[in-house]
Amino acid sequence: MKKAKDSTVGFIKSKLDEYMSFSGGGGDGSTVGPGSGYGGMHPYVEAWYKKLKDKFGPTKFMGGYNNRNVRGGSSKSMHAYGRAFDIGGSAKTMSQIAEWARKHINNLQYAIYNRRIAGPGMGKPWRHYSGVNPHTDHVHLDFMAQGGGGAGGKSGKGAEAWRGTILKAAAKMKEKVTPAEVNGIIAQIHRESKGNERITQDPRVNDINARTGNLAKGLLQYVGSTFRNYSVKGHSNIFSGYDQLLAFFNNTKWRKDLPYGRRGWGPTGKRKYERGGIINYEHDATVGEGGKREVIIPLEQFRARALQLFRYVGEQLGFDMDMLMDGRLSLSSLLQGLTNNAVSAITTPAPSFAAADYANTTNLVKSYPANEKPSQTPERDNQDDKPILVELNIDGKSFAKATYKARKEYDSKRDDVKKRF
Repeated sequence: MKKAKDSTVGFIKSKLDEYMSFSGGGGDGSTVGPGSGYGGMHPYVEAWYKKLKDKFGPTKFMGGYNNRNVRGGSSKSMHAYGRAFDIGGSAKTMSQIAEWARKHINNLQYAIYNRRIAGPGMGKPWRHYSGVNPHTDHVHLDFMAQGGGGAGGKSGKGAEAWRGTILKAAAKMKEKVTPAEVNGIIAQIHRESKGNERITQDPRVNDINARTGNLAKGLLQYVGSTFRNYSVKGHSNIFSGYDQLLAFFNNTKWRKDLPYGRRGWGPTGKRKYERGGIINYEHDATVGEGGKREVIIPLEQFRARALQLFRYVGEQLGFDMDMLMDGRLSLSSLLQGLTNNAVSAITTPAPSFAAADYANTTNLVKSYPANEKPSQTPERDNQDDKPILVELNIDGKSFAKATYKARKEYDSKRDDVKKRF
């Protein structure tokens, strides 16, 4: 009976070990620095060290926190984050530790022993390790970062927890997604990060990212340069799952690039600029989305063309560019004048909206000194359905003219200006 009881207890403990991540307390290990546990390890890392020490008998602690690079490389070791430890013992004990850890530690990132590496993640097969240190005298184990304070707040909770955030990001980027596509993105997140938005690729993985020191990071494992290429203005935090999902949908070929979790991925489409933006590096882009007009102005070359386009943009936005560009009126004083200076406005029937005749209206313009505030609304004069001409003056100087098809269009434009200024 006692033997059966002990066997049952052992079985239950083994299953608890398999599903227990020992997370919580002492920081998440996402930044360089020691944890609060033994040897500078984070407490959840220390908990696994103690578990292995108790389980496998005589062992030797051979290192925890150490702010150094990977041997022979330029990237930080996981020891520098307090997320790794080295444990020694007899060859038999170390072999058993490495194999048990590979199969049972569910927040394991990588296990390395005797020229072999397994990971990222629990249950991954062993493969050859070509790093400088062969790890023949100790087992190296490192762990995924825990918790995390990113925008999504879903580190370590699994890929499925990001379903709502995927839909939110798609809506913001005006992308309609099917349930199958959402499931495909979740599958890709599971493959890349297990839903941990704070994870960083282990530098010991022998790929181009590790060799160049450009490690993949975050929910969808972007490298920094690629993330900057597709990130949306105001959402440039590579460790924010939401920001990465916005970048994911900012790729014109995201559907083609999504492998539904079957393999690694990378964006190949062009960046979208529907909301405009500043370009400071060479890349492909999609402009004029939905057939809408846009203007691209070079800032460091072709000055004459740039000024020509700048004038065009200003005129399209309603500014008097002659006055603005010859120095008689600064943009800041113009905007201040819209709200603080005295402004006059007149109306007169216009024969055609397409070609308003301004020549005969100057004698109708009223001017006001700066300390006087007249009405800014043209008198209706029973002309609600007729085209009207509006001219605005600041201290006697005309700076803007506009023609409106009817009174209701003028009222709409005036309300819009009030909201913006």
